[in-house]
Amino acid sequence: MLLSLEHKMKSFREHSKLKGGIALSDLLFAMIGILFIMAIAYMKWPQIRDFLRTGSEWMELQSLQQAATNYTSLTLDGSAPKDASDLVNGISADKSIDGIEHKGFMSDKSKRWASGNYNDVWGNAYTFTDDGNGNHSITSAGPNGTVGDDDDMTVWY
Repeated sequence: MLLSLEHKMKSFREHSKLKGGIALSDLLFAMIGILFIMAIAYMKWPQIRDFLRTGSEWMELQSLQQAATNYTSLTLDGSAPKDASDLVNGISADKSIDGIEHKGFMSDKSKRWASGNYNDVWGNAYTFTDDGNGNHSITSAGPNGTVGDDDDMTVWY
């Protein structure tokens, strides 16, 4: 009887293999694993989305920081941009250090440019500040849309 059971198991293993040598049970195990990962991703999607948005926002702030630094270095009096429209509109020839008009530090074709504001990933306008000592910053209000609390994202230039 033991021999008969071994023979049946061997026969089952041989018939359960696909042409490439993968057992159907292996394929089923992989499918269950994929479904498990998909279920976790579905349940955690809001956190994953916020994580991705935060990363995207940091990259956008780095671009704004670079544009604002260029803007400040090219103005005749070294003034910083007051808002994102200064970065989109640029510097006129009479206000630049080299007498040349400088346009388009940031593009007005971006989907973030809406209603005259360059908005963060959550739809809030960036806040440009100057502390009077030559320190300039650009702040995104973060997910809650309120400037001045823990979820703000700020770059200095």
